[in-house]
Amino acid sequence: MSAAIAKRNVVVEQARQEAVAQAGRIATRAERQAFWTKVMLADSERTTDRLKAAELLGRSEADFTDKLDVTARVTLEQLLEKAGA
Repeated sequence: MSAAIAKRNVVVEQARQEAVAQAGRIATRAERQAFWTKVMLADSERTTDRLKAAELLGRSEADFTDKLDVTARVTLEQLLEKAGA
């Protein structure tokens, strides 16, 4: 399993290096957000492109969550008490 992960990491790093070589650098998060905002607010853009930009911007800000994080505190005594009931 760890060999497969290492191999995947090598492929990902190679792809990152190729992207940097082609573009000179990778856009920062702020640059991506600025771009999406510009597209979203541009009346000259197609509605589908504006909606996609709005979605990507929202996702980058974690406006949409697909899972719910729940934290509960239960003691061992409470669990044993519940199991005995």
